[in-house]
Amino acid sequence: MSSSAVSAVAPSAGAAQCIADSGADSGATNSGARVRDDVKGAQEPKLYPDNEANAYGVIKDSPRMPNGSVLIPTVFHVVSDHQLSATERTRWETLIAAQMKVLNDSFSGQTAPNAANSPFRFDLTHITYTVNAE
Repeated sequence: MSSSAVSAVAPSAGAAQCIADSGADSGATNSGARVRDDVKGAQEPKLYPDNEANAYGVIKDSPRMPNGSVLIPTVFHVVSDHQLSATERTRWETLIAAQMKVLNDSFSGQTAPNAANSPFRFDLTHITYTVNAE
């Protein structure tokens, strides 16, 4: 059937009423057929039988490790094209300490009012320094 033949067919009385009720003729967008609010006793169909809906809707609590209970040993590797001076090393160690604070604050839920506290914390165990001009 060609598309011109389909467009020539007038909608049924029920379809015409749906179009009029949805505002489709006025250019309003429609998210699909819905039960009108003013219709008493009408209900939306259920997507699942009650027993299946209950199974899908229940999220069971699962055991979780206590906050801060997992300590992750952390190593930073600093690569430079020259041997670092004592001042440069101190600067890098200050930057690394600040980054460790960011990691621990983030994983302990301190970065935002609704941030989650987690079991994970980071412990700076070592900093390596490598000279590689390439």
